[in-house]
Amino acid sequence: MPKASWATRWAAAVAEIRQYLVLAVLWAVVLWRAPAVRSSNGARSLWLTFLSLAIGWTLTLPAVSGWFNALVGWEFTPLAKRVAITVGAASVAAFTMAVTGRNTRIVWFAAGVTGWALVIAHDAADHRVGEMEDWDGSVAAGWYFGVFDGFLGLALAVSGYVSLRYALGRGSADDPGTTRLGMGILGAGMLIGIGSPLYTLYALLIAGPGFLKLTQARWVMAACLLLCTLGTCIPAVATGWRRLRVHLTVRALQPLHSELADLFPDSVMDAATVDEQLVRRTVEIREALVALTPYGPGPLSESDTQQAAHWVAAAIAAYRAGEPFTAPAGALAVAEQTVPARTDMMAEAAWLAQVSRAYVSLTRPH
Repeated sequence: MPKASWATRWAAAVAEIRQYLVLAVLWAVVLWRAPAVRSSNGARSLWLTFLSLAIGWTLTLPAVSGWFNALVGWEFTPLAKRVAITVGAASVAAFTMAVTGRNTRIVWFAAGVTGWALVIAHDAADHRVGEMEDWDGSVAAGWYFGVFDGFLGLALAVSGYVSLRYALGRGSADDPGTTRLGMGILGAGMLIGIGSPLYTLYALLIAGPGFLKLTQARWVMAACLLLCTLGTCIPAVATGWRRLRVHLTVRALQPLHSELADLFPDSVMDAATVDEQLVRRTVEIREALVALTPYGPGPLSESDTQQAAHWVAAAIAAYRAGEPFTAPAGALAVAEQTVPARTDMMAEAAWLAQVSRAYVSLTRPH
């Protein structure tokens, strides 16, 4: 008996931790993704997904559901939770279809029909429908649960299929891979989540009242939500990491760019965004280095940052003194050796940023 009592308390504690963990993750993502609402339809659908799911999951808390039910005077929270999750399921389906270039109107039409059907069925049951675990076999309540879980299962199946198909495909040429990785994890989470509505439909159509245990269904949905959150966050995190790299690279380029801009002010152009600054500074630094080629002591190294920094310092000093470097091979041969081997703009900018840091360290007074 003590063993059973300890196991029961442990299971309840773990279930409570799971509930609050999922809730914290969902609301954190809602706040984090809120600024992206203005960027695109896909971003709005994704944010609406997490907002709806966070609201629905919040309504499962006993304190919250009890307060709302007492305020309204009937079992309000189960209906509100299912309407919110219906919106969330439609939103994630719309997101996956938008990412893959499909039309999303049918998704929202089906969600609207489902929402109205839930309200009508709940009203037909005299607003006495609670959770599926408490289903007594009534037809109105059965339709209520069946409509919701039928739509949820269909939305999860469509989203999971579309996501996995995109993840396993070749994708677009400009996709760095993080989108496909995220879509793959999202699709896996969707397929796991299908277990919850299938479990409910089995209880409705075959097993009958008293079969379903809500705790088991919530474990499945918790795994689904955590995987879906991870999958949708990976591309956003990768984008944020890229923006941070661009910002740091632009800052690192600034000292060398300023030094060369003083020598060749006519080649400097304004840039509005940080991405434009990265391109402009990289191009302008490279053009200035080519212009300094006749003044540099031999070829500019494209692999050794310290040697390149020394070359830049010597070339700048010679240019200011008006004394071109006399090279046996001639200026043209030297100029050809200053052409970078890197074809990627970010890689070229990163290399020049390293040269800039080395140049600052070299010219800094000791």
